[in-house]
Amino acid sequence: MRRRQICKVSLAGVAIPLGGCLGRLDPRPSNEIETPKPVAEADFEFSDGRYEDHRNNPTVRIDAENGRAVVTGTLLVGSGSCNEATLDGITYDGESDTVTVVVTWASDEGGVCTDDISADEYEVRLEFESLPSAITAIERDYRDEEYTTTEEIDTN
Repeated sequence: MRRRQICKVSLAGVAIPLGGCLGRLDPRPSNEIETPKPVAEADFEFSDGRYEDHRNNPTVRIDAENGRAVVTGTLLVGSGSCNEATLDGITYDGESDTVTVVVTWASDEGGVCTDDISADEYEVRLEFESLPSAITAIERDYRDEEYTTTEEIDTN
């Protein structure tokens, strides 16, 4: 079975598995990933990416008028037959008023893995009850390298 399918998960407490791809690879069941206030809703989607694009830090685009943000990037996941991007978590630090999104990789350890190096493009869509002062996006690739972007939000 080819693992590369577009997968979606609604993190508002209900998982929507498409082909079972996220449920079997996410280190925690998707319905256990908490979306802390001020995050009202979060969606995660990934697909095949281009290896060349992984060298860029994640991007955070903010739509302050509509209370939304989108985090995008390309993450090295290792074996193209066994590993995929996964949303590791969303946290909120009330002291700094910062929402942090962490995207990493997970492995389907049940099969034979190819020795290639693959990349996944991902998108995390966030809707807010109220906008935080900043959003930090962190990628952790299969080599344990970390790429970070913080986008300040003018809430005035």
